[in-house]
Amino acid sequence: MSEVKYTTVSVQLPTCNRKATLAKCIEALFKQTFPTECMEIVVIDDGSTDGTEEYLNYTAKQSPVTMKCIRQCNQGTARARNTGILATDKEIILMIDDDVLAVPDLITEHMGWHNRFKEESTAILGYITWSPEVLVDDFMWWCENGGPLTRYHLIQSKQEVGFEFFYSGNVSLKRTFLQANLFDPDFYFGFDDLELGYRLSKQGLRILYNKQAVGYHYSRFDADKLVKRLAAVAVSARVLHHKWPELVDRVGRPRPLLLLKLAKIISFLIYPLAKLLNWKRAIYHYRYQNRLSTAYAKAYFQTKQTAV
Repeated sequence: MSEVKYTTVSVQLPTCNRKATLAKCIEALFKQTFPTECMEIVVIDDGSTDGTEEYLNYTAKQSPVTMKCIRQCNQGTARARNTGILATDKEIILMIDDDVLAVPDLITEHMGWHNRFKEESTAILGYITWSPEVLVDDFMWWCENGGPLTRYHLIQSKQEVGFEFFYSGNVSLKRTFLQANLFDPDFYFGFDDLELGYRLSKQGLRILYNKQAVGYHYSRFDADKLVKRLAAVAVSARVLHHKWPELVDRVGRPRPLLLLKLAKIISFLIYPLAKLLNWKRAIYHYRYQNRLSTAYAKAYFQTKQTAV
């Protein structure tokens, strides 16, 4: 095992109707410090209608890096990622999102850690935070510090994390391990990465966190946008719980609507005091959490249990 050296990487990103953001993502990949002859970029166009196909065809011809552009009808993120995973023979597969801008040494950091931790079942998780190019308001700050987007703040100084941190927006694995364990195509949006992480954990998956492998999230969120996103995620949560009942109490289970209504009343009553005392948790619960939790719960309970 010590004689193995990983030298090639396939950077993979699914996309759908985000041409402008995708262009910035790809431009950041062109600026990587990792040798261009040892990498490829695989873009899976999941049925875009905004000119993404034309942009990719043009960019691939000008690219300093080998690019594979695969187009398919809209089938969701999980199927798109599977298409890319099966289309490469590189040793390492690095998955990112089409709105994540890689810092210049992101690939170098991932590959360096794979060569330190060479076991086939070891994955490397990178760090995602808001892009310096994005104006981060109070809501967006909360989204990644206790809100519903990511839980990096819980990792702190840990190096090894559990399957619930298998974030496909910035994670890399050995190709052989991933090709033998694809994403579940029953997931259209949300929980597809966590579900894969859970299955892989049963086969010895070890996730190591490299905070230096930074990807900047180039997007803006407001409460309305996140409500729509959570409604879609709630559908996938029902699929997750149907497939893995043991996860119901660990991941994605919403609070009962009656309890959420009660929490809304309580948070309203204590908000003036919380603001006076700068009690952040109560402040954010009143401002954001209850509305988002209620939207998620309604979508979850209204979704019929799907037989899959």
